[in-house]
Amino acid sequence: AQQLVVDDDWWMQEKFDGKRILMQKNDDQVVGINRKGLVVALPQPIAQQAQTIGGRQWLMDGEAIGDAYFAFDLLEQDGVDLRKEPYSRRLTGLCRMLEPSDKGPIHLVGTACSATTKREMLAQFRRENREGAVFKRHAAPHTPGRPASGGDQFKLKFTATASCIVAKVNGTKRSVALVLLDGGKRVAVGNVTIGPNQPIPEAGSIVEIRYLYAYPGGSLFQPVCLGPRDDISPDACTVSQLKYKVGSEDAEGGDAQ
Repeated sequence: AQQLVVDDDWWMQEKFDGKRILMQKNDDQVVGINRKGLVVALPQPIAQQAQTIGGRQWLMDGEAIGDAYFAFDLLEQDGVDLRKEPYSRRLTGLCRMLEPSDKGPIHLVGTACSATTKREMLAQFRRENREGAVFKRHAAPHTPGRPASGGDQFKLKFTATASCIVAKVNGTKRSVALVLLDGGKRVAVGNVTIGPNQPIPEAGSIVEIRYLYAYPGGSLFQPVCLGPRDDISPDACTVSQLKYKVGSEDAEGGDAQ
């Protein structure tokens, strides 16, 4: 990431934890298209604002989070296929369509181009516990799917660690339930899979967990068991360790996978 920060060939944007959705407008009709190519319904606030965006026909790429849509690419405009154009041109077209403001549910994703602005944006993302950043080669054409390592896009996820108490072993599965202390009570923070190269920890033992973020009152997201911790006491396994997802008061939790 530090190499890409100082490389002018690479631009940087925030990485969002939403549903990847293409949004397409044809005259008065606006639809969403998911990763499988299926047409899906868009939340009404997004669809309503999309109707006001100029142009008879366009296709943009972005992520939907609740009633908000974060646009970061423009693939078609007025019947012209832009996929083979460099990302810089596609982004310029998208910027002309969308105002860089927070008004309305459709947001233009901010882009850092210089080393200075990339450093400042990364520092801001870390301060605000954002999910991470995406680096994009500005001269690259659009590549569908998930590019392999060494491609034109790289993702940087910010992870954290926490020491958790094993509440129980989940039956015959290679996973355990985790809890943390909040005052005098235990708070469940989901489950974690134990790798085949690790022994399954006993109930009451302490394990170190790497995760992306936590939901208040819910589970750790993308937890990975790093191994046992025999150098700390259960009293240190508190919820104060956790890094929470931005805006997670409106997010749904669920069992960690």
